[in-house]
Amino acid sequence: MSEDSTALAGLDDVPWAELPLNSRSAEDIPGMLRAVADPEKGDVACWELDAALVRQGSLAWPVVIAVLPFLVRLAADEKVTCRAEILGLLIMLTADEPDDPQWNDAWAEAVPVLGMLLDDADPMVRQTVVEALSITDDVKGTIWRAFQWRWTAETDRAVRLNLVLAVGDLAPPGVEAWLAERLSDPDRQIRLAAALSSRPEQHLDVLIDALSEPDLDVWRGVHAVDMDAAGVVSWAGSTLGEDVPGRVRLVTGLIGHEDPRRRLGALYAAAALLNERRSVVSALLPMIAPLLEDAEIEIRALAVQLVAGLGPEASAYADELAAMLGDETIARGDVQFADLALWGLARMGDSRCVAPLLARLEGDRLGYSYYSVGFPRDSGTLIEVPGIHEVLFDVPQFADELLRGVARRLIVGDHLHAWRPFAEVVAAWGPAAAKAVTQVRPLLYSEAPSWAAEALAAIGPAGAPTKRLLRKLAENPEIDARHRWPAAGAHAMVTGKPKQAAEILGRAVADPAGTERHTAARHLATLGSAAAAYAGALRVLMATDELWNRVEAANALWEVARDPDGVTTLLDIVGSATEFRPAVQRAVKYLATIKPLPAAAEPVLRSLLDRDERIAGNGSWRVFVEDQEIRGHLAAALADLH
Repeated sequence: MSEDSTALAGLDDVPWAELPLNSRSAEDIPGMLRAVADPEKGDVACWELDAALVRQGSLAWPVVIAVLPFLVRLAADEKVTCRAEILGLLIMLTADEPDDPQWNDAWAEAVPVLGMLLDDADPMVRQTVVEALSITDDVKGTIWRAFQWRWTAETDRAVRLNLVLAVGDLAPPGVEAWLAERLSDPDRQIRLAAALSSRPEQHLDVLIDALSEPDLDVWRGVHAVDMDAAGVVSWAGSTLGEDVPGRVRLVTGLIGHEDPRRRLGALYAAAALLNERRSVVSALLPMIAPLLEDAEIEIRALAVQLVAGLGPEASAYADELAAMLGDETIARGDVQFADLALWGLARMGDSRCVAPLLARLEGDRLGYSYYSVGFPRDSGTLIEVPGIHEVLFDVPQFADELLRGVARRLIVGDHLHAWRPFAEVVAAWGPAAAKAVTQVRPLLYSEAPSWAAEALAAIGPAGAPTKRLLRKLAENPEIDARHRWPAAGAHAMVTGKPKQAAEILGRAVADPAGTERHTAARHLATLGSAAAAYAGALRVLMATDELWNRVEAANALWEVARDPDGVTTLLDIVGSATEFRPAVQRAVKYLATIKPLPAAAEPVLRSLLDRDERIAGNGSWRVFVEDQEIRGHLAAALADLH
């Protein structure tokens, strides 16, 4: 196709060099558009244009506005080989459209051209243009009328499904009556699309009936969905939103389905519910339990992951996990079923985890990484295992039996990050890990001595043999504050002499240009009244905007001066939180240690504890761990109020 074709007419008249395009020049755009128009280069070129416009951070709207008319004309040109892909790019662009008059005008000009593609010979073009038009403000009802016309003429099943979904997205006046007619369509998947596009919670029977149909493969060809049976079932469950009984009923209807993909979808729907609500555990776990022995690896892996992640909430199934301790079958990646089962028993505090954990610590294969991995709150359930330190955090009651394995790992690691998780375990176990001081001490000479310092601070007086080295680190101004402040705090804990640490940490808290002030405040809090002279500096830090500064300063203000303003600040942080990030979780933990709490704390803490929604900042299995820990702290704090 020549560059002066109708689709690209005026391309060279645009001042591309003057338009910003994130990290690259917009001068490349004309060449990309010409390549898109080339039948031999179109598919690859469309992907490159997509990458340039969409996948480099925020959209550069002046460039997008300039590109839009050329994209629309290319999509309408039958000689172009990637028209559906171009329309897919338009869908992504319009989904994030700005409130910009230039964009509004450009899109208004594009709509009539796109409307003509509703009658295109290519079904995928018809699908994608329907989707693109459905996210348009149809003020005059033009698109709605075009959709109604297309419905009467359309024969392709996938396009018809996409059209029903698009009508739901467009949401024109009278849409409920139109969708109600589709609910009696002979095609059960059309009925499903109509139910999902209206009020799915009112049409559970329609959902379960359609999702039980032997063939759901048609949805794989629906551009707006592109899922197999498992994805469609999980997606349908998510559309029920706050209708928890309805979602449980949908899972109940499909989790025993003979089709493994249907079972998997129902299991993912159950996982989503478990991630959101505590009250569904008793209803869902008995349905999940049979899948612990499912013939399909993916289903069995997800079921074991859920039971393991729930830990104490699923302790009734400890025997089933114990039976898997020798199962080396791969669940996912290099994760064995034995790894998932062992972690689950540790989460449950079951003593059957001790021998295999010790064998891992003393053997060659840990089965768990050295690192922590976080997951977004809405990430769903992923088949992953925690780091080895996170497994061991759950079993401080078995420290005596496991400590020799932890001590061994502190000296056999061949790099810094192989030692770190075990230093963190020592810190979590505290005095119970006192016999590991000899193995922790060499880490004070490493490039990150803070890990060892935190462990020694938690151990306390038994760490006294390291006092000189800790003091040397604390007094060295050349050392990074991340390591210096923990060393100062640890020196006070192992010697019982807080004066020097109070001076070092107090000055750090008071320095407005200092770094890691929240770390200094955290260690200052452990010094109690010996650091009371720095209450004023803590008040100033508590008044800053940074959340970690506020949390650590508030707790320290209470610990060193018994100042109730610190408690009030912690309560304000917890009571006003909309996301339970790590700093907020730390605030809850501190409140559980403060005695006495003011009476005003009870309604704040009670309202959280009584929530059915999971209280967590992370997703996947971490949602269970965090929710249980936070609720434990809340319950402890409330118990002290009575």
